[in-house]
Amino acid sequence: MRLDRHAACLEANYGLQARALTAHGAGLDIHCRTFRVSAREGEFFLKLRRGSINEAALKTSALLASSGVDGIVPPVPTKKGEMWAPCGDEFLILFEFIEGELLADSRLSDENWRGLGRTLRAVHSFSPPEGLMRAIRQERFDLPCACALRNLDALQGTGYGAARFLALLRNNRERVASLLEEAESLRRSCHGLPLVLCHADLHPWNILVDKSGRAQVIDWEDGPLMAPRERDFIFLRDLGGQALRDGYGGHPLVGPALRYFWLEREIEDIASTIATVLGGQGASEAMVDEYIAQQERYFGA
Repeated sequence: MRLDRHAACLEANYGLQARALTAHGAGLDIHCRTFRVSAREGEFFLKLRRGSINEAALKTSALLASSGVDGIVPPVPTKKGEMWAPCGDEFLILFEFIEGELLADSRLSDENWRGLGRTLRAVHSFSPPEGLMRAIRQERFDLPCACALRNLDALQGTGYGAARFLALLRNNRERVASLLEEAESLRRSCHGLPLVLCHADLHPWNILVDKSGRAQVIDWEDGPLMAPRERDFIFLRDLGGQALRDGYGGHPLVGPALRYFWLEREIEDIASTIATVLGGQGASEAMVDEYIAQQERYFGA
């Protein structure tokens, strides 16, 4: 990509002299592009984001790292100490570049699963300062995305992939209804559970395994969230097994809460696909195909 504008922003805000920006990674966020920055000062990972910035997420990861919590990748601060910088109609969020692979494409040894467990325990034990706490969302167990799934016949769309996705949903209307019903029945059992600081989107694509084999928790922008600790275990409990639990220590997980958060995530994923495919968000055809393919795998189509 052209360096001119972004290189100027990097130099003005971070004091970096960028030599090259290379596309790095292809996520499913239509509002974000990611690049590897080769600069005179070293290698960095850059997010170019449109829309709003979740400043509480950036500050939380930075504060965790500065407080000595291992395995957290914080943003690089600007020359003014900010967690992001404006650049035209985009925002820059910069990180040190870490060589490695996502956990989705890699493996952890038992020792490094225990290390990830210790990281999770430290995150869940952390008490953000009052000012930051006010900016962190709290789990309300209200299934905010469920409304998009309650009346499938009302959904409409004429863009690329719309007919394919609508047919998939309507052919699985009983399964969608069962999903909503079970989640609704379980959410009541979650009230009263202690709330802790959670990453809230902790899955194998948001954990980087560095060259030493250690897990690094990345991508805090969809969180953080004050929620029961089970929220951060829905994707990792079976993957990490006993080693993860040993590293975390104590606090047995509550089965109904794990199931609730798993169902909540499934509902969120379907609602996100509805917004992407039917909502006119300008997603590319390749991204629409990937969103629909994920739902086809879920429904076994």
